[in-house]
Amino acid sequence: MARPHTSRMFKEAVSTAFRKLIKKGLSQATIARQLKVKRQAVHQWVKAETAPRPHILAAAMRLWDFKIVVDGHKFGQASFDVREGEASNRPLQLTLDNLLTQPAEVEIPGGRLTLRVVGRESQAIEVSVKLNLSA
Repeated sequence: MARPHTSRMFKEAVSTAFRKLIKKGLSQATIARQLKVKRQAVHQWVKAETAPRPHILAAAMRLWDFKIVVDGHKFGQASFDVREGEASNRPLQLTLDNLLTQPAEVEIPGGRLTLRVVGRESQAIEVSVKLNLSA
């Protein structure tokens, strides 16, 4: 399954954070080992080719105590961490079928995103999206 598109600004912010870690003396191999990923993945993050999955980024922020800034907004570990007791390290993908068959309001694990079906017609669905940036 292909990963969803990640914005260039976000990848650049992640890249900047990892480059700072490397300037402080951490090697890409050390970062990879501590995050339990391949060194090539870290290399791609440093080059802003890709970004780590949210749970990996949260782990990095926890280990090295850093935040990233995207378009003037600061994001810390809590922005990417899965709540304690939730066992999902996989991204959640909602399909059109989910919106048709789920209850009128769906809260995505982590409590940061809520989708609410506002209206349903034979050819259209109106959806309200609430993204909680605090925490």
